[in-house]
Amino acid sequence: MRIRQLEYFVAIADAGSMREAAERLFVAAPSMSSQIALLEAELGGPLFERHPRGVSLTQAGRVLYRHARKVLDALKEARTQTRAAITERGGVLTFGTILSLAAGIAPQALATLSQSRPHVDVVLDEYRSAEALEAAALTKNLDFVIGPEPRAAFPYVQELGMEEIVLVVPPRLAAGHKGPLELGRVAEEPWVTFKEDHGLAILMESQFMKSGIAPSRSVSTAQTDVAIRMAAAGLGITLVPRNVVPTDVEMLIRSLEPRVVRRLYGYARTPFSDLTSEFLNVVAAALEDPYAGGRAIARSSTF
Repeated sequence: MRIRQLEYFVAIADAGSMREAAERLFVAAPSMSSQIALLEAELGGPLFERHPRGVSLTQAGRVLYRHARKVLDALKEARTQTRAAITERGGVLTFGTILSLAAGIAPQALATLSQSRPHVDVVLDEYRSAEALEAAALTKNLDFVIGPEPRAAFPYVQELGMEEIVLVVPPRLAAGHKGPLELGRVAEEPWVTFKEDHGLAILMESQFMKSGIAPSRSVSTAQTDVAIRMAAAGLGITLVPRNVVPTDVEMLIRSLEPRVVRRLYGYARTPFSDLTSEFLNVVAAALEDPYAGGRAIARSSTF
């Protein structure tokens, strides 16, 4: 079964006539008829019912038509995307990242990229933890991933910058504390924590251990945005990257004392394409913004 045979087959089915299909494709009718005969011989039965005024699909022909159309559409899309990538007008960006970055930096960076590459398609996979992200980078068909520093040695790695980790506190607490907060000062407060498989749960627990506190009251969630909204509603304090906090909750952000930042990297098993490199540079530029937790806080403690 060849692509040309499928193209002829679909054209005949759409036109309802072999002669008309041959004219549309600028192909000699005998040549088209010969290819369809070979296709029918390969499949073991007729695909068309011949009539004095044209042809119609047999039951087997209708089955093949559905699949042939999908194949030809996929090939057309592949040609379009590949040509766009070659001419730098587009392409496909397939990457993975952790949930907090997917909600924070990624949308901003993709919006910036779209200004110079408006025809790029994006396939984004989100993972709950840095460990799950790194495993995906090793086993899945991703162009690259963006996340904390990997434990494994990847051949292609680019340091992107840092993001600040902050507290989102309830309004009553925000009113009484205008500057940075030490965790020890709010040890007795209720907390909004994360499910065990969430990357921020590990991050939060490490900060608790460093401060020697063990919160006794908490509300737990699996979603970063839900944790922020719970904190804003007064249910407790949560700890998240600054760049995921929506603008209407900014007044509830409090930096940690000492400040805490997380280094971010782009890494992959295979060389970065030009498109990947451009996108990683956009992410790095976004992380240079002081609000995003970039170089302005480079002297803060990191993990």
